[in-house]
Amino acid sequence: MPPGTATEGDDGPPRLTLPEACRTGVLNMSIDAARKARERDPEFPTAIGTGRNQTHDTAALEAYARNRAVRGGTQ
Repeated sequence: MPPGTATEGDDGPPRLTLPEACRTGVLNMSIDAARKARERDPEFPTAIGTGRNQTHDTAALEAYARNRAVRGGTQ
């Protein structure tokens, strides 16, 4: 499955890895900051998969980024 896309016949939302989310601007933070947020922030979207295969729902990451901005970017 190409990064950021649902599989053929899959009605699920597009998914991104953390590096993809940071690189494309879905998350406006460094990959290191995103990894720390995933570990520390209970509001961070849940991943599916393990290790380098972890992906996140793109819409959930976008909502997290919006809410983080409203909270002042701290957590």
